[in-house]
Amino acid sequence: MQLIAESYEVIPTGEYPVRVKSFEMVDGQFGKQFQFKLEIASGEYKSQTLSYWTPTKLTESNKLGLFVKACGIDFEEGDTVDLGDVVGQVANATIIVALKKSDNTEFNKVESVRPLKKKKKTEPAAQPKSTDKDEEDIFAEE
Repeated sequence: MQLIAESYEVIPTGEYPVRVKSFEMVDGQFGKQFQFKLEIASGEYKSQTLSYWTPTKLTESNKLGLFVKACGIDFEEGDTVDLGDVVGQVANATIIVALKKSDNTEFNKVESVRPLKKKKKTEPAAQPKSTDKDEEDIFAEE
């Protein structure tokens, strides 16, 4: 098999909308883990892919539980959660630039994942009332 070498672009530290593309259970540094593939959903770095690892145990407050909730799946202790439901969901990821210990090269790390921020509905600015008593209101009923 032949491959073409590609460059690795480090994404600046920040918060990015990400879509969950896939996940699998892998053997990690600390035993079995889930590895989620996240893709930046919009902006300058759209389509860049990052990995996010979580434990396989689901609790309301651990890394996996917070991730599942960030993807819009609410649960509580005792509930059965289909992890496949997170695929396709969008959340906000805080991505940082870290240094590899082995050679001090930069790489990206997903620090945390939170629910998408909802845009606040803005009300139109109130029109100031005139204080001029001589000004006539042309729409006032007589």
